[in-house]
Amino acid sequence: MATENEPVDKNLEYVKNHIEYIKNLFLNKFIVVVNEQIEGSFDTHEMASRYAYARFGRDADYLIYEVSSATAANFVFHAII
Repeated sequence: MATENEPVDKNLEYVKNHIEYIKNLFLNKFIVVVNEQIEGSFDTHEMASRYAYARFGRDADYLIYEVSSATAANFVFHAII
């Protein structure tokens, strides 16, 4: 059974799998990813959002991803009792 977030997850997975290629082409840009394809790159998040909304509408499953040279960190917090 597909989940509601599956297309966005696939788009994020696409970015993760192709991150070096994406960094080489789109460093310091915001990219719009739809159906595991890069649809555009923009200088600001606002420009990327406007494009995605105008092109795909409010209910479409798209990802706006900021391409940066920094590695994203994931944190897990545990309560210590």
